[in-house]
Amino acid sequence: MPTSRAQRLMIGIGLAIPALLLVTAFMLFLLTPAATRLLVDGLLHPAIANTRPPAIFADQLLTPPVADKAETGRELTARLQHEFPVGTTQATLKETLLAQGFRPVEPPQNCVQPVRNGELNSDRRSTVCPPQDQSRSLTYAWDDGACGATVWVRWSTDASEVITLLDAYYHSACL
Repeated sequence: MPTSRAQRLMIGIGLAIPALLLVTAFMLFLLTPAATRLLVDGLLHPAIANTRPPAIFADQLLTPPVADKAETGRELTARLQHEFPVGTTQATLKETLLAQGFRPVEPPQNCVQPVRNGELNSDRRSTVCPPQDQSRSLTYAWDDGACGATVWVRWSTDASEVITLLDAYYHSACL
């Protein structure tokens, strides 16, 4: 079916607009990285960022920042222990939290043990390895552009992989 001149013009304009935006963004990046960051933060961040707390804690973490982080951690721990009492399988806990957007904790790269050969490691340039087993921890982070928050969930299991200890930690900060 032949297309009219007006249709070809509309198709050309439809293709030219995204190309022009892409070229403009590239030029901004080349000229001023700060302008690019502003563009990305202002336009893309709201579209792709996680801006809500996890569903399991949504009613407890309505608006960051929470003033008493330690108390909030205790309240989140109580909720977790209610939802996943001692004796719950590790698989059930992980499956539920991963489905809500929690992620495994990434071990730090090139970390060092805090004590080496019985002496305190004084190498301040290195990251100290966390004391707990990272395979038994999950984290969930969210932010609204001005404030951000993170919840860490940590647990212990016995030989049959059932939970013997479960707790949560909360941190938030604003620009």
